[in-house]
Amino acid sequence: MVTGRPMPTLGPVEMRGMEEDRSKQTIGKKVLRLIKLHDPILRILVALGVSTDVDLLRSVSAFTATVLHIILVVSFLGTIGLDIRPLVTTLGLSGFVIGFALKEICQNMLSGALLVVQRPFRVGWTIKVGAYMGKVSAIDSRYVYLTNEDGCCVLIPSYKVYSSEIIILSTSSKPKTS
Repeated sequence: MVTGRPMPTLGPVEMRGMEEDRSKQTIGKKVLRLIKLHDPILRILVALGVSTDVDLLRSVSAFTATVLHIILVVSFLGTIGLDIRPLVTTLGLSGFVIGFALKEICQNMLSGALLVVQRPFRVGWTIKVGAYMGKVSAIDSRYVYLTNEDGCCVLIPSYKVYSSEIIILSTSSKPKTS
């Protein structure tokens, strides 16, 4: 709306204040970008071709982002002069207790991740693991899915597959042995 009054001009003091506001906004935006680590980590994992299992990649990137956030917070608190020894001790003990409580789940997830990365067998291959035999219909971070001759789907925990003998009965393309 035009009122006929001239636009006020800003002096050096007001301009300096606006520049400081802009620099604070820029710092704030940088901090927000730093806090949102999940998406960049996910993009890096996809670019590296670590896995084709999207759920596994999301889980790994979320876990990694959480660990990095904890490290950043502890580092920041130490930088501003707070005594972080009790916090680090508490985090260490908590990690030990949680790790011990979730031992089997962690073992299963790690085995699943190793199966996905190492690929000793692939979807479509017929394998035998322990007493179970069937065609591999899916592999994820927790289970290997076998479809047996009866058409039943057998879910074998990844840690059992990883720690057992795997007999490959047939493949669509046999792995080369040297």
